Amino acid sequence: MKQKILLFTASAALAFLTLSSNENGPAHGGEGNRTGGPGASGSCGASNCHSGGTGTTTGTVEIRKKSAGLSSTPVTTYEGFVDYYVTVTGTNSALSHFGFQLDALNTANTNAGTFSNFPAQVYSATAGGRTLIEHSSPIAKTGGVYTVTFEWKAPPSGAGKVTFYGCLNAVNNDGQKTGDQPGTPFSVALTESPSSVNQVVQNISINTYPNPFRSALNLTMENAGTGIYNITAYDLRGKQIYNEDMRYNGGTFTTAINTYKWAAGTYFIQIVKDDFKQVVPVVKQ
Repeated sequence: MKQKILLFTASAALAFLTLSSNENGPAHGGEGNRTGGPGASGSCGASNCHSGGTGTTTGTVEIRKKSAGLSSTPVTTYEGFVDYYVTVTGTNSALSHFGFQLDALNTANTNAGTFSNFPAQVYSATAGGRTLIEHSSPIAKTGGVYTVTFEWKAPPSGAGKVTFYGCLNAVNNDGQKTGDQPGTPFSVALTESPSSVNQVVQNISINTYPNPFRSALNLTMENAGTGIYNITAYDLRGKQIYNEDMRYNGGTFTTAINTYKWAAGTYFIQIVKDDFKQVVPVVKQ
């Protein structure tokens, strides 16, 4: 009798795993990358994912400069270390909820930039070395359409073209993989704005030394307009690790940046004031 019970339990568990949906996101559910982009295991409609719904599902992604607002025109270029809104939208006339997965890759098909400020029911996952943004539970329609927005900080200047790959799945919200309607994978490519690579204002001189450095990094600035300048340091993944404002009153300005807790590697020092921005790569040994 015990053996029969154990066999029944094992069979029931297998059936549950086979029929259950990826309602907490494909990467979190063990299905990995389903964006349909480079390195993905297909899309939301691939084998062992979702199928069987009615109607046609559309999906798109649009990128807008955060400083321009959500009502601005989507961009086709980006500037290094600038913040953007990422909006995934879609439609399906029959089904009430949706899920999605999205990533951003450079020309080497590795992670480009960093995502943040996720709304409810959205979070990040990692699969195959890729950062994937996906639903944590089915998301209901808003005003008759599927829509979700979060933020993306562009990679450092010089990173080149970035492509966003994604897939949207319309679901009937019954907790199963059947009865849903996956959409076709979508993508959008952003070329790097030339101005983000060469944003050096004439006559302004900014230097860092020593470079490479070990514990402290010195920054000097000359021939700049007086006022408050913001100094920010980012690692290769675009994560901010240092930030301070400095007042420049003319002449030669020198400040020491405490890098004692920084790990060895390459960093980018960004100096910003109004329309002026310069990014300087530095290396800690």
